[in-house]
Amino acid sequence: MARKSNAQPLSEVIDELMRVYGLNKKMDEVLVAEGWEKLMGPAIFRQTKSIKLVNNHLVLRLESAVLREEFSYSKTKIITILNEYVGRPVVKSVDIR
Repeated sequence: MARKSNAQPLSEVIDELMRVYGLNKKMDEVLVAEGWEKLMGPAIFRQTKSIKLVNNHLVLRLESAVLREEFSYSKTKIITILNEYVGRPVVKSVDIR
């Protein structure tokens, strides 16, 4: 007697587990932080005190007043490049402190 196959691609199983256990938001936060480090480079990353993603709202704490001022004019660009890095629209707004 042949067994029924419940075969599913591993990626689907992992996506389902992440959804069931509510890990998607944490994974998005990790991907955004990783993207910030890779896209902005080590000099800017060292000036970053914290990166938090709360309900699709990115909160950046920067040590340098010059960087805070510069990035305040580039919020839409920051949103665009981080969303492109993650591969889906995760960041909808940016708050720079």
